[in-house]
Amino acid sequence: MDLSGNGSFDTGEPMIQFSGNANQVVAPGGTSGAPTNLDAATGPLGWIASSGNISFNARGLPCNSGVNPCGTNVNYITYFKDTRSFGANGWAAVSITAAGRAKVWWWNGSMWTN
Repeated sequence: MDLSGNGSFDTGEPMIQFSGNANQVVAPGGTSGAPTNLDAATGPLGWIASSGNISFNARGLPCNSGVNPCGTNVNYITYFKDTRSFGANGWAAVSITAAGRAKVWWWNGSMWTN
């Protein structure tokens, strides 16, 4: 959580550490055996999402970061990849709509499921 509002982690600010082998990654794009983007216009979400560090406004809704105070409400997506050997599997994502609805998604090797 960016308590200072400076866009970066400062000592003493609360954070969550993911355990194990999951790493945040860029959108997979469907190349080299990676899954298709969940947030493509033709994907399961049906909307394009912002990526990167998520920000929330005072009402708890996701908004575009880099604007102070937090500006327009936007959809977000964050992708994760398990670095252990799962072949095409091992992908996950978290989507958050502009209205604040969060979902966890898993790539089963051929499609995104939740």
